[in-house]
Amino acid sequence: MAYYHYNCDDIDDNGWGCVYRSCQNALKLQGLKVQSISSMINKGVKNIYSRWVEPAQLSVLFSNNNEVMTDKCVYLENIDNTRKMQFTKPEDYDTIFSDKYKFKNWLIQKLSDNYSIIIDDGVFGYCLYQNLILDPHTINPNNVKRDFDLEEFCSNITCCMAYALKKK
Repeated sequence: MAYYHYNCDDIDDNGWGCVYRSCQNALKLQGLKVQSISSMINKGVKNIYSRWVEPAQLSVLFSNNNEVMTDKCVYLENIDNTRKMQFTKPEDYDTIFSDKYKFKNWLIQKLSDNYSIIIDDGVFGYCLYQNLILDPHTINPNNVKRDFDLEEFCSNITCCMAYALKKK
């Protein structure tokens, strides 16, 4: 199964497209219709400053979609980490965690409930699903998936924006 990654279609999204590509992967893993980056931008997923987006900005895609259940959260180790959020604020998310253990439990619950999770640490965006992490930063689709170690993934994060979605 091929996954979405930088430059996998006619858009050169290297350096800004990882959340879009992670959204495409999340939709594909849920068996939902995958939208192109152009379509997402046309539906309002964009910034006035750059093409890079954060997970909460994907809400516009699913606000009137009866096929998708969503949940947004942000983990901030301390208030200084809000600087990693360039286009959204903690208030844009459904849940705010300041405890890494509670954030990890949220991830575990969503993954065990078969949600796809679009996650962004302020620099890199990924898609998590079951025991997989899909890294859109590689241009080789065979290297996009790998076994996922939640402990390792969570151990070094200080800020993390996440958007969970699941087919109803």
